This record gives sequence, structure tokens and C-alpha cells, in this order.
Amino acid sequence: VLAPAQGAVILAARDGAYGNSVEINHGGGIVTKYGHMQRWAVQPGQWVKRGEIIGYIGMSGRTTGPHLPVNPMRYILE
Repeated sequence: VLAPAQGAVILAARDGAYGNSVEINHGGGIVTKYGHMQRWAVQPGQWVKRGEIIGYIGMSGRTTGPHLPVNPMRYILE
């Protein structure tokens, strides 16, 4: 799983039904969340750049398989 844009990691932990999760604050009111990962590769407070590995696809938490509920392409910042 790659960061779609630069930002600050605000969560890298197990998060209820979402399992192993990462949240990134990109500024301007935009926060992205990635759940159900096998494991995360970042820590809270870490600054990430676009394209940096933030975690690995998996099936943690309550899920039926890897998926994207929203197409991320419309949110990726150039």
C-alpha cells in the first residue's frame, strides 16, 4: 500500500473492525485511511511522501478480502 500524497501519519495501529490500519493527514482537511492490512510500515508522527510504502495488503479485522470502497485516483494529489 502506497501513500497517495505526502502527509503526517496520525494512526498506525489495530483499529477495531478495520484491523491493522494507517491514517494519513494530508492537510487541507484531507485524511486517508487504509484498513485490513497485513501489517503497517510506518509509525504515528512519521512524515511520508507520495509513493512511499505505508503497509502491506492483507485481511485483518472484519473483511471478506482486499478491496477499495472508493476509487482513490480522484483524490491523489499531483
